[in-house]
Amino acid sequence: MMRFHDLSIYRKVVAVVLSVVFLLGFLSAVVIWDSLSDLMGQQLERRGAEIGNHVASLSTNHILVDDRYALHELIHETKVNTEDVKYILITDHQARVIAHTFPSGIPKGLKELNVSPKDTETRVVPYNSDEGQIRDILVPIEGGSVGYIRVGIAEEGTKDIIGRTLKKFAVIILVVCVLAVLLATKMASLITAPISKLVLVSQAIAKGQLHTKADVSRNDEIGKLALAFNEMASSLAATNDERDSLVGTLREKEYIRTTLLNKLITAQEDERRHISRELHDETGQSLTWLIMSMRALADKAADDKQREVLLNARDVASEVLGEIRDMAVELRPPVLDDLGVIAAMKKYIATYQQRFDINVKFSSVPEINNLDKRIAVALYRIMQEALTNIVKHSKATVVDVSISHNQNSIFMQIADNGHGIADDELEQAVRQNRLGIYGMKERAELLNGTFQMLSSSLMGGTTIIVTIPFEESEGE
Repeated sequence: MMRFHDLSIYRKVVAVVLSVVFLLGFLSAVVIWDSLSDLMGQQLERRGAEIGNHVASLSTNHILVDDRYALHELIHETKVNTEDVKYILITDHQARVIAHTFPSGIPKGLKELNVSPKDTETRVVPYNSDEGQIRDILVPIEGGSVGYIRVGIAEEGTKDIIGRTLKKFAVIILVVCVLAVLLATKMASLITAPISKLVLVSQAIAKGQLHTKADVSRNDEIGKLALAFNEMASSLAATNDERDSLVGTLREKEYIRTTLLNKLITAQEDERRHISRELHDETGQSLTWLIMSMRALADKAADDKQREVLLNARDVASEVLGEIRDMAVELRPPVLDDLGVIAAMKKYIATYQQRFDINVKFSSVPEINNLDKRIAVALYRIMQEALTNIVKHSKATVVDVSISHNQNSIFMQIADNGHGIADDELEQAVRQNRLGIYGMKERAELLNGTFQMLSSSLMGGTTIIVTIPFEESEGE
């Protein structure tokens, strides 16, 4: 069953008005019934007393001369000519029945109901009989010194009058209820119509139509509500326009930042490539010529001391040459441009394992061909930074590096068995750009990708997951 507060305002107004009308009608009927019952009862008793006094005035002489026939004639004629009178009894001063109107004798118990030789005033005793409620009215004759008259008047007629009156009143109440329903319906429509319009306007605003306005054609509370609603909608529209403007400006700045950052990374990679080639070609060739020259001079040395000095210098130059070549590879491995990212990763991992004695497992399923250079460089640099962090911070002994892809994206996962990092420390490291997290994340997001770093100091180990939308270039 629907609760009252769940009903619409329209139904609530109608229900309240009808309830009030019905309640007032019911209370009015109760009051009318009670008032009419008292009034009609008083009139009935007064009428009975008048009949008793009339009979008493006519029967005094008949009682004194003991003319019972005349008494019978008197009370029978009075009963027949008087409506609602059920019986009349005449008793002497000692309450002995002299005459009555019962054809079959006085009913049992009636004689003793309202008899007292000492009564000098009119007395009424109501009782229930087989014919309904009856009021027994005792009227003394000459103060009771001669006798008493008892008149029994039925209440049926009185109740009929009251019933007819209440029926008329019920008809009036019904008419009032119909009028109240019409009035309540009209009132509810006047109240709910503008509210319904406000609901429609609010729904339109919720859908983004912030310039929708409510109709303000009334000066009552609903009109004030509609006016306040329009002001709120205007404020929301202004705020939304301002927000759109700020978002547009922010997007423009973000686009400029992304473009500049892409150019910066591209320029950085080009500069790395240039420096790497300079170190490998120019500096490497110079050092190679220097080493060969030192070797030739050592062979022509005049004594062993000079020969030893030249050979030591040659060895130092050879070590420098090796370090320069390693540096050139670190800056920009030629294999990345020549054979692709997978070959470059394998070569870097092989060198990494030899240098740091960490077991690195690498897998690439399926093989990736003609990968876009920007994605290849980003994956290589992220792996390089991650492996560097593992050496510096994780104390891991085993690292898994895997590359995979589907038709839409390329995935790289780097997981180690190190001691991991607590969540609060990881968040702090991200905020302070430690561990190169921001750089790795930025490289992935510049290519519309995602970067995740999962770590736990309790379970141990750290996992980096990189996802980049997959694009294959037509060729290097």
